[in-house]
Amino acid sequence: MTKGERLDNVLDSVSSNVSDRVDQLAERMVSKKADSKKARPWNDALVQRYFPYFVVVCIVMWLISCILTGSDTFGEVIRILCLVFVVGFAVLGLIGYASVPSGPFPRWTLFLVAFIIAAIQWVIGDITESWIYEGLIRDFLHFFGFEVSVSMLKTMSLLLIFLFTMFTTVGVLMVTVSYLRVYLVRVFKTMQCHTADGSRGKAESFFMVPDIIDVREVRVGPIQDGSSFNVSSLSYLFMYMVVLGALISSYLFVNPYFLQSMSQRTMLTIMVMLTMFVPVLIIPWLSVKQLNARTVSDAPRDYMLWQGAKTRLFYTFAGLSVFMMMFIISLYFGFTLTGILDNYLDFLVPLILTSAMYSFVYANNFSKVLLEYVCDEYNSWKCGEDVGA
Repeated sequence: MTKGERLDNVLDSVSSNVSDRVDQLAERMVSKKADSKKARPWNDALVQRYFPYFVVVCIVMWLISCILTGSDTFGEVIRILCLVFVVGFAVLGLIGYASVPSGPFPRWTLFLVAFIIAAIQWVIGDITESWIYEGLIRDFLHFFGFEVSVSMLKTMSLLLIFLFTMFTTVGVLMVTVSYLRVYLVRVFKTMQCHTADGSRGKAESFFMVPDIIDVREVRVGPIQDGSSFNVSSLSYLFMYMVVLGALISSYLFVNPYFLQSMSQRTMLTIMVMLTMFVPVLIIPWLSVKQLNARTVSDAPRDYMLWQGAKTRLFYTFAGLSVFMMMFIISLYFGFTLTGILDNYLDFLVPLILTSAMYSFVYANNFSKVLLEYVCDEYNSWKCGEDVGA
């Protein structure tokens, strides 16, 4: 059994033990009366239709911001790019919040969790003097000729952290789930169609389905009861966001070029913002796991598609040999081990807090609408195909 499989087993056991207690807590917090005004899921077609325009607008705003601010260094250009997309997704989250379905925990808990996380991050930043958002606000106001007091600057910083924590999370998850609700169904349908003639396509390659397996059927489901709080989604997304966020940050924090050309605050700002988009890399294979998607063949055991998807993801980023090479080169060029570790420690708290926010919101409000839709759509299509055959 590999380390990854052992970690998955530990997470499964922890999730099953905690799930009942969390469900009881959620039931206490939810009103006894049925809510007849629960928000309906957003329109997937509408999101996918306008999202490309959103990306174009963000890129245009990025170029304009770089020109107006006179940013010409690589670090500043990347920092502005990350900031523009974080703000953009916060706007999407604010617009789409009303259409986010309710979960086991009521909606006000999202604001409470977001405020607690923002407050912790604000306090830690004040203690460690790693004021990320204060610098952004100061630069923005200075560009327009405004000056504010230190106390006002800190208050605005807390508000900005809260808004990003709350609405960027909603925006990123809404777009990610919207695309997955459509494309996962298409992928499973395509794979099922391939079983008729034994052909292989990009989906089989992505999920690393062994060539030796003659797939007879692609099955999806059953899934966990959607009425309970999905502790499994929370634990998996949190754990792998921390792991993958730390792994991606290694390519920045130990790269001698970035260490020489960027300040510590710039690198930290870039990584904190990039962390907000890490769930886009994890939720696809996590949802495939929770959908219990698998191929059925004459082999004694079914092939679980999520294992191939996760392996593909971590093979892409887990270049430990490259990491070690850059680490040694950084030390050779005079960058101290203490300085590199300081970067990691300053990034660790925002990484954990951001992972906690995304995990809670996804498990409470997004996991159910994704899993149930994909499972129902695919199995309904498959039953119709069988009847037609």
